[in-house]
Amino acid sequence: MPAASLLDGGMRLLPTMALSLAVFCAASPAPALTKSVEHEGCLVSVSAPDWMWQGRTVNVIATARNTSTNDRIVKIALSCPHAYTNSFALPPALFASNTVPSGATVRMAVTGIVPKKTAERCTYPLEIDVRIDDSSEAAPYPLKVIRGSLVESATWSILLPTLR
Repeated sequence: MPAASLLDGGMRLLPTMALSLAVFCAASPAPALTKSVEHEGCLVSVSAPDWMWQGRTVNVIATARNTSTNDRIVKIALSCPHAYTNSFALPPALFASNTVPSGATVRMAVTGIVPKKTAERCTYPLEIDVRIDDSSEAAPYPLKVIRGSLVESATWSILLPTLR
């Protein structure tokens, strides 16, 4: 078999191999905090990354789905032990609160939590509290801070177009 036809056959398989790799990667579980709390027909699901680079923003996202006949007050709050507050640039409010009408779905987030570029690379014992009306449930949120990226995003925006 000539080398040219073998190369042609390999090139035709390239899209199939790329699709297979994409499906495999998408099906792999992504490590993160996922916590669900239910109280009287209101389900709150919280998601947050379990690691972050130094100097990058962490966002804690919650979705509240109220299937009950009454409106519910939902609040999510992030707490950081005082010993570690100097390792983070924290927003003024570490909570989000909203009234979830009957039959509705509401999304909310605690945003702007940034491990400082000088933060120690370790796992920080944060905690997320989910409150639905008067019911409250806390979940440990161990956030691992890793070294910041070696190449800044501004540099990537210059380099990537030239690599095509």
